[in-house]
Amino acid sequence: MITHLTTALKIEGFKVFSDIDITAIHCTMVAGHLRAYRILTACNPCLVQQALRSEPNIGLLFPCNIVVREGSSGYVTVAFLDPILAVQRIENPSITTIAVEIRHCFDRIIQTLPSNEYLYV
Repeated sequence: MITHLTTALKIEGFKVFSDIDITAIHCTMVAGHLRAYRILTACNPCLVQQALRSEPNIGLLFPCNIVVREGSSGYVTVAFLDPILAVQRIENPSITTIAVEIRHCFDRIIQTLPSNEYLYV
């Protein structure tokens, strides 16, 4: 799933800057089992530049975090932070337009992924 997701992100112009394997960190720090859980941090450099021109403090919302986790049912859940909800408090129409574009990118990415569970939070 991770390879498929990172490829889909790349096609949409996103670069993955980190892949944090929480399961590996957890297992080395404390005893017990944790289902597979990874956090990808990604951003689209072109959209970042547009956003920074419109709102200098928008960097507080970078990068886009995507959680990929194993659910109890055996399905993989991919969760995206909804960019539209993330920028609601910023009263700047240009930023809202960029957030909508990012949401459309994520929607297209979801369409390419194998059938599992996808959600926006």
